[in-house]
Amino acid sequence: MTHRACAQLKDDIFQCTFEEGHNCGFSPLYDGTYANWRLYQGSETTIKTFDHTLKTMKGHYYALDLSSLTKKDSYNYGIASKVFSPTRGSCVTFSYYLRGLADNEKLEFIIKPENVNKFVHLRPLWYAKGDLGPFWYSHRRTIVSTLNWQVVFNGIAENTPDGLIAIDDIMVEIDKPCPPNGRCDFEVTLHFELFNYFINF
Repeated sequence: MTHRACAQLKDDIFQCTFEEGHNCGFSPLYDGTYANWRLYQGSETTIKTFDHTLKTMKGHYYALDLSSLTKKDSYNYGIASKVFSPTRGSCVTFSYYLRGLADNEKLEFIIKPENVNKFVHLRPLWYAKGDLGPFWYSHRRTIVSTLNWQVVFNGIAENTPDGLIAIDDIMVEIDKPCPPNGRCDFEVTLHFELFNYFINF
C-alpha cells in the first residue's frame, strides 16, 4: 500500500512514468550480483539530467547510477516488469538515456518467459551501448508470446567509476501491435524525441 497513485493499468494498457513515486512493480533479477536500480530525480544522480516525462530536474526516472556500485567488475544488473499474459502482438515502448559509459557498456531490452530465471541466457531483442550524449531516445517493439512474459531491462557495467543508465515512460499496449516501420502518427514516441532534442541542444 502507498499514499500515491498507482501506475496506470487498464485492460488494454500499462503505462509507467515513474512520477507516482514508486517503481511500477519492477523488481531486481539476481544472477550472482545485486541489482542497484533505483528511482531518482534528475538532480540526485551523479550525471544530472532532466527526466523524459516532465523535462525537469524534479521529474523521476528509474536508473542505474554506476557511481553507486560497490564492485567495479563486469556485472549484469537486470530488472523485470510485472507479468503479462500471452499475446499475439503487444507494443512495448520505452525511453532511455545512456551517459558517461564506456563503449562496451550497454542497456539491453529482453523479453523473459515468466518461468525462466537465468535471463542472461536470453538473447536481447535490442540494445544500445556507450555514451549517447545528453539526450533521451525512444524505442518500441511488438512482442508476440505464447507464454506469460515480462519486460526485462539489463544494464551491463564494466569498470566504470561513474555513468548513468536510465529508463522512463514505459508503455505496454496489450494486444495492439506497434505501427509499421516508417509510419509516423505522433501518438507514441516521435514527438518526445523532437521536443527533447530542442530542449537539450
